Amino acid sequence: MLDKAWNSLNTNQFGTNEFLAWCKAAETQPLLAVNLGTGTPEEAAALVEYCNGEKGTRWSDLRRKHGVAEAHRVQHWCLGNEMDGPWQIGHMSATEYGYKAADAARQMRYVDNSLKLIACGSSSSGMPTYLEWDREVLEQCYDYVDGLSLHRYFDNAETTGGDSAHFLAMNLTMDRQITESLAVCDLVRGHKRSSKQLWLSFDEWNVWYRERHGDAVDGHKTSAPHLLEEIYNLEDALLVGGLLNTLIRNSNRVKIGCLAQLVNVIAPIMTNAEGIFLQTIFYPYSWALQYARGAALDVLVDSSTYDVKGLYGSRDDKTTSVAHLDVSGSYDASSGTSVAFILNRDLAKAHEVEIVWEDKAPSKVQAAWVLTGDDLKAVNSFATPKKVVPSEFAKPATSNGRTKFEVPAKSYTMVQWGM
Repeated sequence: MLDKAWNSLNTNQFGTNEFLAWCKAAETQPLLAVNLGTGTPEEAAALVEYCNGEKGTRWSDLRRKHGVAEAHRVQHWCLGNEMDGPWQIGHMSATEYGYKAADAARQMRYVDNSLKLIACGSSSSGMPTYLEWDREVLEQCYDYVDGLSLHRYFDNAETTGGDSAHFLAMNLTMDRQITESLAVCDLVRGHKRSSKQLWLSFDEWNVWYRERHGDAVDGHKTSAPHLLEEIYNLEDALLVGGLLNTLIRNSNRVKIGCLAQLVNVIAPIMTNAEGIFLQTIFYPYSWALQYARGAALDVLVDSSTYDVKGLYGSRDDKTTSVAHLDVSGSYDASSGTSVAFILNRDLAKAHEVEIVWEDKAPSKVQAAWVLTGDDLKAVNSFATPKKVVPSEFAKPATSNGRTKFEVPAKSYTMVQWGM
């Protein structure tokens, strides 16, 4: 079939069952999106029946006929994708989409009432309908959904003018986007006098600005074309670390956060017929997946600052005081491990870090890594796959409830402690 959005041919060799088998093998929870652009609420409910029905109905029996006897039991579903975007096939107004999302949600829950359903919020904070779209949508479907979707891509060109110091502060705009979106959710909750509190699904985020035009987004009606093959440098990886810090410290209300994508397409992993190489952004993302466990810590950071003008774009052209150190942390009570993730935005100077443990101080460092380098524009490639890689960080000692160490200039550091 023709994928009109990317002018590519889709063979469907890797379809619903194949994707869900991959999720199981990768030990990750699937997040599926139903088509509410050209699709119908009835078709959305049919897909739920196909995935989650046991047997004895039209669509569950079709899945079994396709060789999958056990139901997939997919829990998380997006009600469409970026429906606020005029580029979307089936784009509609916020009110129209809100009604359609509510209808789809009702029909999907008739099939499986255990689902967690996510309405489409604004696809970017730069949209002219930003926040007003979210409010109008939720006025129609708040009672039927559990979460609101957010998307965001970051660039170091048009937005920042190529200023690296500005670029490394951009995760703070993600913090603001989260705060503003939650404010709208809670506003509608008040209008509805609802006891239910929505959470956020930040289900598309990454750095993406180089491969956005021409052949990079046009498959020329071929199968599996090379699209959106962004090559990431060191400063991209540092910002990704900052974005992960933002998601961790907002995890009380941001329940889903998906890097877009995983392989080849704006991705941390690149492949060809001979093998793979890991992009710079792979490393901070992999640390978050491995080490951020349990509960996010409310970290109070006291840091020197620098000034960034126009950080929040056309809505706020003022000068913002930005901390050199951006820190998030987590604590896993089951294992007794604590983790700190530290972005040093200072392009010239190392910074001393002193951690003051308010509760029992940890007894040992279990893992410590740092990603840094002299050249912010350095990239990995098939020819030079190890040009930008982490190095082990000297394990800092803890004494009298305090841990002191130094993080290099332009770096992202992860330290895990155990009791």
